[in-house]
Amino acid sequence: MPKGLPKRIEAFDELNVKTLRVGMRHSAAICEDGNLYTFGQGNWGVLGHGSENFVSFNKPKLVEGLAKANVKVKDVHLGEYHTMVLGEDGSVWTWGYAG
Repeated sequence: MPKGLPKRIEAFDELNVKTLRVGMRHSAAICEDGNLYTFGQGNWGVLGHGSENFVSFNKPKLVEGLAKANVKVKDVHLGEYHTMVLGEDGSVWTWGYAG
């Protein structure tokens, strides 16, 4: 990927993103429908896709655990090794390294 030049990321085109958060190793997108997508490096489970081993996604991937629990995401914050979500109902969710 060229450095220093803007590049459109087409994987976002159909997601209807309303909020983006950028972390040190991973990032997240909240869509208008309240679904959360994460991408980047997923050591210690920070992406929320069920694996604590190193995984890497170049494209946004739905955090299925939240979608299955019918959680509509209001906000998300990214630590270096963890992720925290605030649901529209006031619930708080977290995952990643808990050391």
